[in-house]
Formats: sequence, structure tokens, C-alpha cells
Amino acid sequence: MKFLKKHFKKYKFLYGIFILFLIPRVVGLGYDMWNIDAGRWDFRSFEFVKNLFQGDFAGTYQKYHPGVTVMWLSGFSKEFFYWIFKIKTGYSPSIAAGAVYPEWFYVNSFVAKLPLVLVISFAFAYSILLLKKMKIDTVYLIFFSFLLSVSPFFLGVTRFYHLSGLEAAFSFLFIVSLIYYYYTKRSIRFLFISSLSLALGMLTKSSVGIFIPISFLIILLFEGYLLGKGKENNKIDFVIKPFITNSLKTILLLSLSSLTMFIILWPAMWVAPFKTIHDMFDKGVLETGFGGGMGDSLSGIKFLYYYEMFFIRSTGLEFVFFLLSILFLFKSKNKKIKYLLISSLIIIFYYNLIMIIPSKLKDRYLVPIMPYFLLLSSYSMYYIYNLFSKKYAKAFLFIIFSYFALTLYSYYPSFSAYHTDLFGGYTGFAKINMIKNRGEFYLAPMQYLNKLDKSEAYNKNVIVPASERDRSTKGYLGTVYTSAGLIPRGTPDYFLVEYNHLERLTPNCFFIKGFGPRVFFEFDFLKLYKCKK
Repeated sequence: MKFLKKHFKKYKFLYGIFILFLIPRVVGLGYDMWNIDAGRWDFRSFEFVKNLFQGDFAGTYQKYHPGVTVMWLSGFSKEFFYWIFKIKTGYSPSIAAGAVYPEWFYVNSFVAKLPLVLVISFAFAYSILLLKKMKIDTVYLIFFSFLLSVSPFFLGVTRFYHLSGLEAAFSFLFIVSLIYYYYTKRSIRFLFISSLSLALGMLTKSSVGIFIPISFLIILLFEGYLLGKGKENNKIDFVIKPFITNSLKTILLLSLSSLTMFIILWPAMWVAPFKTIHDMFDKGVLETGFGGGMGDSLSGIKFLYYYEMFFIRSTGLEFVFFLLSILFLFKSKNKKIKYLLISSLIIIFYYNLIMIIPSKLKDRYLVPIMPYFLLLSSYSMYYIYNLFSKKYAKAFLFIIFSYFALTLYSYYPSFSAYHTDLFGGYTGFAKINMIKNRGEFYLAPMQYLNKLDKSEAYNKNVIVPASERDRSTKGYLGTVYTSAGLIPRGTPDYFLVEYNHLERLTPNCFFIKGFGPRVFFEFDFLKLYKCKK
């Protein structure tokens, strides 16, 4: 007991930040949304575990991303759930690869996503602990943690059954732990953590490799700094040789240890390493990266795409504070925070520059650098907070908290649907037909119909005509069709249509309920109609 008390006292900051991250990510988890790609990862994780148990190690290669961490975490979480379920009930909820009985869909969704959310929360909490140990101001880090925890789009994506949340968490920990390695005067433990984070990041999504040149630059800068600081005689002959030797040694150690862990954690690399890497590059980079197009954009300028997405997907408060932080940055007397923010700006610019090279651009690809955006946004919050007396500082905190509480309440549980309030939210973006949807709000009408019809729901059907959106309507007890022509008896019971596709509506149907953002951002993105027989 004394050990536990001592442990929690020592790491209370870590656990506090972990809980701050975790709570918004578990509330309503499983009932929130089933993004369009979720079903694919549900299937892949099932196949990954099956092939692993059968000794078909080559079969653990499922997709070029490669998504191995998602499949390890989600696959075994579901496998354990199915095992316990079968012991208790005598049958398994799984009816096929990546499919369960509709009555158990929401529980299965929770089970599949929970381990992802736990790992993401811990990785960010540990990263922030390392920043604290580097003597970055605690109050500033609390502001940063708060924003990172409740920024609606970032919150929503880190609840996805997908790769982006883990990609962001591992890449951030990779960079922070590498910096901390030098802060501790080269404690090998933190180089190992950095290597492990890089390996896990690459096993999640190969685009984490974008951060490798950043890590090499960090190594060169710190090796040069430490050598320059440690030498009384600053002649170039005394510095250049150990600088090159130490830099190459660290780069080699980081690279080899990451590669080793990458191989150990992916069974496909044990039996077919060259084919696996070839397929990742050929299908992932060449075919997919350069085979897609740019998402909807306000300007249509490729270079500005991800800056636009930050404007569209961040709250108005975050965006304004981000701009203010660039101004306040030059007034900062805290050198450590100043260097941190300048580094964040460089990483943001570098990442955006690299990510516009492929033809395929998506707002979701912004997620790995959102922590760096929010490091800047949170600085002006911290700066303004310190200008106030205690009385006004509390009022400032209350306003910030209320703003985010109302925003999250408005979009709950589909936080990733957020569009900036500076443009009027969904109402503003609907006027220019730029609402991006990847399955948000589609589970809500399914739950509503299940409750409305109860046992009769098994005999009902609903038409969902939007492209691929039927993938996001899992958990409905009845049948989902994409067209009335597919219904055997020809008449739908319900019709679920997006606001801008009402022309697809079948005649003789009347409106019963709308679904979308609420409170200050009320907008019926989805309209549910009941059809007369």
C-alpha cells in the first residue's frame, strides 16, 4: 500500500493528465460513430489475429498503411471479449470476419476502440510529463493538455476506429522523448522510448516517417550544442570529429533499434520482409498517395490546404489564440517555451510542405501536427491568463471552459464533425456545400429507430442513399438499403437523407426527426422520414 501511495504521489501529474485525456474519449465511446473505414479495420483486425493464431505470418500484412498497432490492440481486445462472451452465454457474438449480431454492435464498437483510446491518452500524457520534466511551465502545460483533450475535431478523430489518433500520439512521443534524451545528457532509456515510439508509429502508418528528418536535425543540433558547451577550446579541430562521430552513432542506434522493434512486432516481416516493404511503398505511396485528389478547399490552392483545414477544423478560439501566440512569442522571456514554440512552427511548416507533395490531401491528415498547432494556441491562453489578477483569471478560465463545454455538448458524440464557428458552423458551410462527413451522426438515427420500433425493428428497413454511408449505419436491427429498388417488396419504411440530397427522397414520406449539431450550432445534417405504405 505504501508503495502504491508513493507511486501515485510521484506520478500524480501523469495520471492527472491521463484522466483528463481519457474521460472525453470514453464518454459515449462505441455509440458515437462508425467512420466509413471502421468496418474495414474491424475486418482486418479479425483476419490479423486469425492468421497469427494459424501461423500464417505473411497474412498479418493486411494493408499498406500498415495499421499493425490497430490490429494488435483491437484484434486481441475483441478476441478476449468474444471469449468471455462465449463462456457466459454459450455462443459468440461474432457471425463473420468483422461482423457481429446487430444487438451487440455497440458493445463490440466500444471494445474495439477502447484500447486505442487508452494508448493514445497514455502516450500524450507521458509526452507532457517529459515536457514538464524539461522545466516547461506547469500552468502552460495544463492549458496545452486541456486544449489537446477537448479540441473537438482532434478529440473526435482520436476516438475513431482508425490510424490517425495513434499516428499523432506516437509521432509526438517520438520527438519529445528524443529531445528529453538529450536533456538527460543521453540517458539511453529515453533513446529506447523514442525508438519504440518511432517503430510503433511506422507500424501504425508509414507517413510517420515524415518526422524522421526532424529527428535527425534534433540530433545534429543537440550534439553540436553539447559539444560546443563542453569545450573550453572552441577550435574546429576539437569539435568536428566528435560531432560527426556522436551524431552518426546516435542516428545509427535510433535507426537500428527502431527497425529491430518494427520487425519484432510485425510477424509479416519475419517471413516476407522484402515483399512486405515493397507492397507498403508500391501500394501505399505510389498508387494511393499519388492516386487521390485534394479535398474541398476554400481557396483551391494546394499549398494552403492544411492551413485552411486548421482554420476549418479548429474552434474559433483556438485559431485566434494561435495567431495571437505568434505575436506574443516575440515578447516571451521564457527561453524554453520560446524555443518550443519556434520549433513547433518549423515542424508545422515542414509537415505541410511535405504533405502537399502527394496528390491525395485529406483534412484527417492534419491530425499528427495538431499537437504543435495547439502548443501555440495554448501559449496565448497562458500568456493572457498571467496578465489577470486572481479574480479575473478565474473568470477567464470559466469563459474558456464554458465555451468548450457548450461546443462539445453541441456536437456530442460526433465531435469530428466540427466545423469552425468563425464561419457559422454547419449553417455557414452548408451555403457553400463544403460540409465534410465521414459517417458522423449516422449511428444516432439507427439508435433512435431501434428504440422507436423495439422488437418490430427487425421487420423494418431504412434507405440510406448517400455513397458508402450505409457502412456507418451498423447496429440497426432492421435492414439498410441504398436504394428503394433493392427492397423486395418495393416500399421503404424509413428514408435517411443528407440535407443537400433531398431530391433522392421517395414520394409519400414525411419528416419525423433531424440529426446533427445542436444548441448554438443547430443544423439538421441528416433528415429522417417515415414512408407511408
